[in-house]
Amino acid sequence: MSRLFQLRYRLTGGVCTITAYEGDFVPPNHTRIDIEMSFEGVVIFSRGATYCATPGCLDGSEAKELVTATIAMRPGDTDEDFFDGYTPTQLAWCKKYGEELSLEAMMRYCDQDGKH
Repeated sequence: MSRLFQLRYRLTGGVCTITAYEGDFVPPNHTRIDIEMSFEGVVIFSRGATYCATPGCLDGSEAKELVTATIAMRPGDTDEDFFDGYTPTQLAWCKKYGEELSLEAMMRYCDQDGKH
């Protein structure tokens, strides 16, 4: 499948690069977005190791925000079993940088009132 978009965020420890790829159609009306994330050139999440699904436009701001939010999730943000397939490296990265990435995305995609 084809590359949809690539995002770069400068975090305190370096540059986070998130690349989104169009995945398969997920019934009834969503498209899977496979995600690859590297930090300072080291792949933390390989393509397809994590993904999200979205209806509608695949390369709009909402899709970019969703992809970033998926990578930024950390324990306590959702059910613990979400992280069952994470490697120790992935989990450590999320714990260390997830909140900062989430705040960077909010600054990029939300208005002054925090609305999308």
